[in-house]
Amino acid sequence: MRQPVIIIVSVLCALLVLLQFNSYADKPESLSELVQRLSSPVPKIAGDAAFKLLKIAPHINPSVVRLACETAARVKEQNTHEWMTKVILKSSIDPTTRSLCALGAGLLTIIKNENGKPKAQIPSELVNALIDSLRKDDPYQVRIASARALGYTYSRKAICPLFDIVQDTSEDPIVQTVAADSLTKIMNFIVNLRGESIKKECSPGPDIPESGSFVTQEMLIKANLYIMDKFVNFIKKAMPQ
Repeated sequence: MRQPVIIIVSVLCALLVLLQFNSYADKPESLSELVQRLSSPVPKIAGDAAFKLLKIAPHINPSVVRLACETAARVKEQNTHEWMTKVILKSSIDPTTRSLCALGAGLLTIIKNENGKPKAQIPSELVNALIDSLRKDDPYQVRIASARALGYTYSRKAICPLFDIVQDTSEDPIVQTVAADSLTKIMNFIVNLRGESIKKECSPGPDIPESGSFVTQEMLIKANLYIMDKFVNFIKKAMPQ
């Protein structure tokens, strides 16, 4: 008689543990818990926290959104592309947060293949959002960050918008120099590493010199100095170790 009683008690105890576990699993995570997980040394945990925070970006503190974007870039959390794109395009979010998320989104796309060369894994929506943020009516720092981020994507789609900025004599000099640096990066990747042509990329329109001769050394120096001055701390955090 004792054996059935022991079995029943054991089953009840197991059910109780299972109910407690399910109750814990269904418990919504607090904002503070998610922020703490961003600093986790386990990439999966940090990336999951960044993903959940970016989904609610318009409703939380901008400093938390910036940290989530930086973390997503650092741990290469690919699931955050969609939500970082929304942050970039959301005009109600402050320009600093949008610009840092744009830069983080660009860094997130940097992937190395087996030969150590960069390759792109870029959703078209992200590239479109960065191109859209180059418009002159967007905030200054958002345009600069988007121009820089497009250089990290190595996307052919970015060539013409960047080239337009470089060729526009009425364009802001800093935006122009950062665009020139990113354009050179993309051209080097496509022409020298892939061995492909970009001659007719912007047709109809002027042919783009494949040598990049339209980009002066002075423009590249100015671009790099500006980027180092404004974004060096963010880049150090976001780049893979």
